[in-house]
Amino acid sequence: MAWKHLSMTEFSQWVAQHQVNFNKALISQIHQAIPKHQNQLHDAIIYVSTKTGKVIRPLLCFATAAVFNAPSIIVQPLAIGLELIHTYSLIHDDLPAMDNDALRRGHPTCHIKYDEATAILVGDALQSMAFQVIGECNLPDAIKVKAIIILAKAAGVAGMAGGQMLDMKATNQSQALSTLAELDHLHSLKTGAIIEAGILMSALACPNYETAFEPTLKEFAQ
Repeated sequence: MAWKHLSMTEFSQWVAQHQVNFNKALISQIHQAIPKHQNQLHDAIIYVSTKTGKVIRPLLCFATAAVFNAPSIIVQPLAIGLELIHTYSLIHDDLPAMDNDALRRGHPTCHIKYDEATAILVGDALQSMAFQVIGECNLPDAIKVKAIIILAKAAGVAGMAGGQMLDMKATNQSQALSTLAELDHLHSLKTGAIIEAGILMSALACPNYETAFEPTLKEFAQ
C-alpha cells in the first residue's frame, strides 16, 4: 500500500493498528526493563504507562519510516524511547510545583494516585529507561549514538526542559511573553523539539535515508 496514496479510511486504519501495536510493545519493553519484584515505584511506572494517549509522537516515527519505505519495527525502539521521555515530562509537569494537575488522560495523575516523591522518581526512571531502550536496541551503534544525542538535546535545556521553564515564568507573570515570536519560541522548545527529534531519529534509522533530506524533515517537523 503506497503511503502517499492512502485514503482517509486507510489512514485511520493505519493509525489504529499502529497505536495498538505500539502500546503492546511499550508495555512489554517496560516489563523487561524494570525489576521483577513488586514495589510502589514498579506499580506506579506500570500505572502511568498503561494510561496511554494518542501516541502522536510514535506515530510520527512510524510515518517517517513509511516515507522511507522502511518497516515500522526498525524505528520502534526509538518511538518507545521518545514516548518514555514524553510520559516522564507529563508526570513532572503535573506536579504541584509546576502545573498542579489532578487528572491526566482522564485518570488521577501520578502524584495524586501515589505521592509527589513517587511521581518524581517515576519520571526519573522513565527518562533513564528511554536511553536504555535505545542503547540496547539492534540498530547500528553509530545510529544509536546519534539518536541518543538528538533525543537528549531535545529533552534538555535547549528543548523541552528549557521550554517548560519559559512557560512557568510566563504563567507566573515574572517574565510574561510580549510577542508572538516569543510564544512561538516557547512552543518550539517545550513541544516542537521532541516532535522534531522523533522524526530525525527515525529517518536516521532508515536504510534509504540521506543527509540531504534533513532540511526538509526539519521544516516538516517544525
